[in-house]
Order: sequence, then structure tokens, then C-alpha cells
Amino acid sequence: MNRPVAVALATILLAGAAGLAVAQPKGPPAMGPPVTDPAQVPAGHYVSDPHHGGFILKVQHMGMDQSVFRMDKFNASFDYDPAHMDASKVQVSVDSNSFDQGDPGISATFAKEFLDAPNHPTVTFNSTSFRRSGANTGVLTGDLSLNGVTKPVSLNVTFNGFRPAGGMGPARVGFTASGVIHRHDFNVGAAMPTAIIGDVDLDVTMEFTKAA
Repeated sequence: MNRPVAVALATILLAGAAGLAVAQPKGPPAMGPPVTDPAQVPAGHYVSDPHHGGFILKVQHMGMDQSVFRMDKFNASFDYDPAHMDASKVQVSVDSNSFDQGDPGISATFAKEFLDAPNHPTVTFNSTSFRRSGANTGVLTGDLSLNGVTKPVSLNVTFNGFRPAGGMGPARVGFTASGVIHRHDFNVGAAMPTAIIGDVDLDVTMEFTKAA
């Protein structure tokens, strides 16, 4: 290949490569880790994101294994002031009929017999106190209303992080929590005494966004 042709071909290839480089879309900017200091979370009213969160319940099935259930229709909110963290108030409302075992028929039966959903379609939790137990952990105590019974329950809460308002929308915070529900305190599973054994282990994960 003579030199003029080679130079022309190289120029065309380089121009094409440059064009391809320009045409390729840019990906989203790298996202750093969230802020894990709760003192940096802005004061205000926060509401749950219904697309990021849920309630996982685990209970012994006939003493042989742990049956796992999910409830993912809920509304929750809390008021927060970093200068007075212990005064934070949390309200949660969960749809009893969102009880999900993985099979629609079994889920409907369990919602009825496990939670008496036709007569008590909503499970509520209203906090009464919060006590910090570490840099980003605490114990949240409140009144749980379940199956027509209201009694205090404590949850171990972990603050997972905060992201300020920006490209992902309003300011956002994330939490996980865990606790044990003594099912006999709430008459849970009374209709199936041999199938459901022991207490209920509860795991919660939830994200909140700052209300305008």
C-alpha cells in the first residue's frame, strides 16, 4: 500500500473511532458511600418509600424448619431532629392482607388464620421511646397493634446511611430493624396450633425520603 493511501485510510479510521467515542453514552456518575453519621441527617418529616422496604417474618413450621413470610404494603413516617434523636417518633401501618408466603392461596389462608386479616386488616406500630445503643444503633420501643391486641414491642434498629438531595431525588435515609414477637401475646396462629410453633422473628428494612 502506497503512503498516500495508507495515510488516508488511517485518517478515516481515526476519525471513525473518535466519532464512536463521542457517540457512546456516558454512564451515571460513580456513587460514593452514604453518610453514616445520623447527626448529619437534616431535621424534618420523613415518609417511607413503598418501593424500598418490607417486613420479613420467620416462624417454626411444625418444629422442622423456618417458614418465611413477607409483608410489603405499608406506610411509615417519622419526625427527626439530630439535636434530639431520642425524641424521634415513628408510625407504621402494614396491610395484613399483603401477607405473602409465595403461593396466593396459602397466603390468603394464612392472612386470615394467622393475622385474622378480615377483622383486623391493619397492623400498626407507634413508637413510645428511642434509646441510642451505639454510634448508629438504638432500641425503638412502641405499641404494636396486631390481631386486635395492643402490647409494647422493642426493635433493635440500625441506621444504614443518608444521602442528601440531588440526582436521586429528595434526601433519603435507610434503616434495618429486628425483633421478636411473642405470638401468644397477640393470639397469632391460634387457629393452627400444631403448624405454627414458637415466637415470630421479625426483620424490617426500609428507606425514607424527606417530605417537602
